[in-house]
Amino acid sequence: MLKTALLRITLALVALLTACARPVTSPSQPQPLPSPAADWSVSMTQSGGFAGIHLTVEVSSDGRLKAEDRRSGRTVTQVVPPATLARLAQLYSGLSLVTPTAPRSGCADCFNYHLQANGGGKVVQVQADDTTLTDSGAAELISLLQQLRDAALRSQP
Repeated sequence: MLKTALLRITLALVALLTACARPVTSPSQPQPLPSPAADWSVSMTQSGGFAGIHLTVEVSSDGRLKAEDRRSGRTVTQVVPPATLARLAQLYSGLSLVTPTAPRSGCADCFNYHLQANGGGKVVQVQADDTTLTDSGAAELISLLQQLRDAALRSQP
């Protein structure tokens, strides 16, 4: 009988302590960026490949876009249309806070992508190459940034 009472008291204490404990969250779990209500910016550098290109694009929440081809020295600035800016904001908020890792594919002639998103006091960096881009979580954003950059550079020869 003493054992049963002691077991009941122990179980009650364990249940009470468990109920009062804070939930444990794993820091390794990716967390989405906050909605881009405040100022934000994304920048992407594409480099490498057989020809050794070095292209950059930056877009900020106010719609300013800056595209640069560092090999030719050309720089173009434009304003992104509102619908495209809304799509960028949506893709921005879908990025997760992850620890940046260098691509490990060993691809010698691939393009390398370095994406950085800033906003709300947080920074997300994604590094990928052509073979790891699909699994990076940023492929759609990188593709849209490439399209915007290329169109901007083509618009002003």
